[in-house]
Amino acid sequence: MPETMELKDEQKIAILLASLDERVAASILQQLAPEVMTRVADAIRNLGIVPGKVRASAIAECVRGIVEMGNAVQGDDQTVNSLLARAIGEKRASALLQERPVTHGQAFQKIARAPVEELAGLLEHEQPAVIGVVLRFLPAERSGDILSLLPSDIRRRAIVFMCGAESPSPDLLERIERHLESKIDPEKKTGGQEDDAGDRLDAIAGVIQHVDKTVEEDLLAALDDMSEDVGKGIRDRLFTFEDIVKLSDVAVRRLLQEVDMGLLGVALRNASIALREKFFKNMSKRATEALKEEMEYAPKMKISEIREKQREIVGVIRSLESEGQLAIGEGGDDEYV
Repeated sequence: MPETMELKDEQKIAILLASLDERVAASILQQLAPEVMTRVADAIRNLGIVPGKVRASAIAECVRGIVEMGNAVQGDDQTVNSLLARAIGEKRASALLQERPVTHGQAFQKIARAPVEELAGLLEHEQPAVIGVVLRFLPAERSGDILSLLPSDIRRRAIVFMCGAESPSPDLLERIERHLESKIDPEKKTGGQEDDAGDRLDAIAGVIQHVDKTVEEDLLAALDDMSEDVGKGIRDRLFTFEDIVKLSDVAVRRLLQEVDMGLLGVALRNASIALREKFFKNMSKRATEALKEEMEYAPKMKISEIREKQREIVGVIRSLESEGQLAIGEGGDDEYV
C-alpha cells in the first residue's frame, strides 16, 4: 500500500483492527452494522503490507473519530420518553409508548447503563433463560464482564441457553426488560452520559496502547490540549492495577518498598491469581503469610472502594516511573544502579 494513497473509511478501520489484539478486534467488529462489517472484512483481506506512516495516520484518525463522538447527539428510548413526557404528560406518553413493541435493537438499553457489578448481582437471582436473553442483546464486552462475575454454575447454564435457544419474541423481551428495570436503582439507571464517556475513553485507550511510543505521545499530547481531564482519563486506562503482573520482579520489589501492606491487602482482594502470585513470589514467606491473613480476615468492602485502593497503588507506580526508579514494560529484570 503506497504512503500517498487516500484511504477510505473502511480501510482505516481495517488498519486499526489489524493492529489490535485479535479478541479486541473481533469485539469491535461485532458491533458494526452488517453492511459495514462486510466492507471492513473485504478491506482487511486486501490490505497487504501497510507502511508504518500510513498505519499511524489511520489509527490517529480513528482515535480522533472516537473523541469526536463525545460531541455527537444520539436518540434512544430515554430521550424520547423525556421529550414525550414534557410534551404531553407522563401518563399519555407512557400509554403512547406501550402501544409499540420493543424491537431487538432497542432491547435493554436502559439497564445496560447500570454498573457491571450491579447487573451481575441482579441477574444472579434470575433464571438462566432470562440471563441468556439479556446477555444476547447487550454489547459483547459488557456481557463478557457480567459472565465473569457470575457464579460458575449459573454462567455455564446461561451460556448453554444462549447457544441453544431461539430468538425471543418482542413481547417477551419487553416483559423481561420491564421486570429488570423495576429492580435497577433509578439514579444509576439514568446515568448514561457518564457511562458512555467511560466506554469512549476505554475504547480510545485500547487503541493507543497498540501504537508505538512516538505515536502514543503525539496522541496523548493532542488529548491533553483538548482536555486535561480526558488526557488523565486515558492515562489512567493505559496502565491498570492488573498490568502490574507485566512488571519485572525488580520493579515489583521496588514498589513493595513504598506500599503499605494494609493497602495492598485490600487492593488484591479481587485481583487475578496471577497478580497475587506476582506479589507473593517477591515477598518473604513471613510477609506473604501476613498479607494473605490481611486479605482473608479484613472487613468486607465495596468493589468501588477496592478499586480506589488499586488506583492509589497505580499512582505510586507512576510516581516511581517519573523519578526513574522503575520502568513500566513487559517482563525484564533490569537492575537500577
